[in-house]
Amino acid sequence: MNVYRVVKWAVAILSYGFLVYVLLSFDSYDEFLAQWEISFSAGRFVWLLLVLLLWPVNLSFEALKWRVLTKSLQAISFRQSFLSVLAGDVAAFFTPNRLGEVAGRCMFLDEENRLKGVSLTISSGVSQTLAICLFGVPSLVVSLLYCGGGSVAGSYVAAAVCLFVAMLLVYAFLPDIFGKLLALRWVPQSVKRFLEPLCGHLRADLVRVLLISSCRYVVFSLQYYFLLRFFMVDLPLAYGAIFIATNYLIITFVPSMSFSEMAVRAGVASVVFAPLTDNLIGVMATGVSAWLVNYLLPMLLGSVVWLKYNPQKRKTK
Repeated sequence: MNVYRVVKWAVAILSYGFLVYVLLSFDSYDEFLAQWEISFSAGRFVWLLLVLLLWPVNLSFEALKWRVLTKSLQAISFRQSFLSVLAGDVAAFFTPNRLGEVAGRCMFLDEENRLKGVSLTISSGVSQTLAICLFGVPSLVVSLLYCGGGSVAGSYVAAAVCLFVAMLLVYAFLPDIFGKLLALRWVPQSVKRFLEPLCGHLRADLVRVLLISSCRYVVFSLQYYFLLRFFMVDLPLAYGAIFIATNYLIITFVPSMSFSEMAVRAGVASVVFAPLTDNLIGVMATGVSAWLVNYLLPMLLGSVVWLKYNPQKRKTK
């Protein structure tokens, strides 16, 4: 238990330490705050209110997805699933591509199921990436055609399509793939225990999880569109949907750490939306604000869950 407390506080301190680093290293506060002031003075706060109202909906879809994935391993309540998602955001904050997320999520599983629960995050991550590709790959094609992309752009589109098809096939046959892997004699028993939950997925559950991931994608895309409108980037909904999907597709495959994503997202957004608007400050402010709402806010709330949680007192409801 003492080791657990040390790890728990170490993760929290690292998360807040990296947060301080982000805040100190960000060098566009003047432009960012000026854009906020302009947007509020123009009466655009209603769009921001819509973003905040969708925030718990976004997290709820992720919690529902995690609950569906873990039901074959251990039944957890929606409340436990929601709290585990928040706790996962703490460890994800300072690790590459949010790899530390699994530690927080598995806290709410019984001790004997935590290692197996780690493997379930593979299904969770792949399903969300597939949902982003489902919307993002066609949008990338349309946005490149809109921007007059040439043969080089076409090669990127072909690579994206191939990657999407490969991921879709892997996802569809996930139980079969890992079932055959576990049947191999040379695979260690420890690895087999780790991967065993992936063989228990029903295809109906995988389809359900992909549907939930797609619904979550729609929610955080709407949040992004509302932020664009708040920062006076007035795009028609159709254009916004296409270029937001392209933006998320690029971000998904850009290696980064959560604490650096604020700058990465602002930079990618400024490139993606440049053909549509001259208000690049508003576009960059949108990228930063989307990160603040959907990454920083859950991390701050999750840190409370992370520090107050006691595995000995957890009760499955």
